[in-house]
Amino acid sequence: MNKFTIHAYPGQWYETQIGDSLALVGNFFYGNKHYIYNNSLLKKVIPANDSLYSIPKAEKLKGQALSSFAISWMQQFMAYAKKRGFYIQLSFEPRSTSVAQAISTAKDIEKQYSDIDALEFITEETGGWGPVCTQEETLVTLDKYFSKDVAENSIVLKPIEKKQEKFVISHC
Repeated sequence: MNKFTIHAYPGQWYETQIGDSLALVGNFFYGNKHYIYNNSLLKKVIPANDSLYSIPKAEKLKGQALSSFAISWMQQFMAYAKKRGFYIQLSFEPRSTSVAQAISTAKDIEKQYSDIDALEFITEETGGWGPVCTQEETLVTLDKYFSKDVAENSIVLKPIEKKQEKFVISHC
């Protein structure tokens, strides 16, 4: 095993210019903020964080400070892996954007992470986010593919909304 692959969602590991705004780093759970609710398992697995899933020592940082810290942390992590002989690949998912924006993002990633050996463009999960699912459709999907206890788990149920605005599944 001599390959280290980072799969980066928008807002997770790279800054990129989108129009007149700089998209910052700092959402470490599929490119979104993920709050650690009062769950004993998560508190046991991630004891260093109070309420937010993030890299160590980054939970209290915001905005540009968080973005700079996260990029520096990943650069150090890559340098550590590179020094030990790892091939480093970073894949990113340009969502609902133009080819020009995807290319611009790729250039931004290359500037931020000089240790990358391969930069991979990947398509959105499930081929696109598709139509928005309702709470009822989401629960039917859970029931179809998972055991009954999954649909009773507070971690699973907490983010489900009447209409899924943040994450949507292409086939409810």
